[in-house]
Amino acid sequence: MSDVYKKLAEHLDSLPAGYPPTQSGVELKILKKLFTPQEAEIAASLEMMPAKPEAIARKVKMDPAELEPILDAMAEKGLIIRNKR
Repeated sequence: MSDVYKKLAEHLDSLPAGYPPTQSGVELKILKKLFTPQEAEIAASLEMMPAKPEAIARKVKMDPAELEPILDAMAEKGLIIRNKR
């Protein structure tokens, strides 16, 4: 299960703000508190540019109708910014 969090941490570290690894691994513990494994998998596939749920669903191999409530929940928790325009 920690592989998904390691993947997310590496993805976040590739972004401009970075998310560098630590010797203690505390960054992974933080991600585990914030994201479910499914949310971490989805977040690791997101880019900085807005994308429609259909495009994200294709990327993560999910049905868009199944993905929408997960994205809504992630936005409610403040994990992502969601614009429904």
